[in-house]
Amino acid sequence: MRIQGAGFPALANGNVPLTGRTQAMRKSLVTYMKEDRRIGIVGVDQPREMLRLTGRLDRELQPRLDDLPDASAAGQKTLSRGR
Repeated sequence: MRIQGAGFPALANGNVPLTGRTQAMRKSLVTYMKEDRRIGIVGVDQPREMLRLTGRLDRELQPRLDDLPDASAAGQKTLSRGR
């Protein structure tokens, strides 16, 4: 049995099973959500899907450029304080 996880499933406030789990199948894949945003995944015997979804999760968890402070403005403020 192979259990793999990615992201931050412990911080989730909900989860969504992506595959059904039966005794005969013994495979499952669950995505963990927080405020309608995927923040983690855990798979059991799903290595190919985990590779695919880990790449997607990595892109989804990266900060968006719009959310980052303007580096040039931050640098100007720092320089003006130091003078």
